[in-house]
This record gives sequence, C-alpha cells and structure tokens, in this order.
Amino acid sequence: MAELDVDRYVPSEYLKRQVLSGAIETLTLRERVADPGDTFRIRETTFEITRVERGPVAELDVDAADVEGEAVVHTFERVS
Repeated sequence: MAELDVDRYVPSEYLKRQVLSGAIETLTLRERVADPGDTFRIRETTFEITRVERGPVAELDVDAADVEGEAVVHTFERVS
C-alpha cells in the first residue's frame, strides 16, 4: 500500500471538490496510477482505492482512452 500524490491522481480543485462531496467515486485515467489498498488525502479526508480495472473504453463505458483505446478506472471510497 502506498499514499498517492493527490495532485497527480486528482489534478484539479474542481475534481477534489467533487470527490469530497461524494459526487465522484471513480476516476478514469489513461494509465494505472494506483493499486487496491493505496490511499490519497484531500484536505483532512482519506480515501482508499478499492478496485482498478483496465479494459477497452467501450466495455468500461467511459470516454478517456489511451492510444490503444483502453482506459483504467480507479474506484475508491472514503475511509476517514
């Protein structure tokens, strides 16, 4: 388990507010930046990665893809 650099994982203040409010529970990225069990903090709140799934954009029903047409979905939950 590792603590992630939140600015790399959740790069914008808008996304950080969305995560804190509970409006976002997954982040779709072009690359894998975390493993289940890794954590990140936004202000005083800690979140834990619960699942990481890589696959074709069409199967994951997302719109962010790498050059091969795949995406990585990171699912997380608030732990404190």
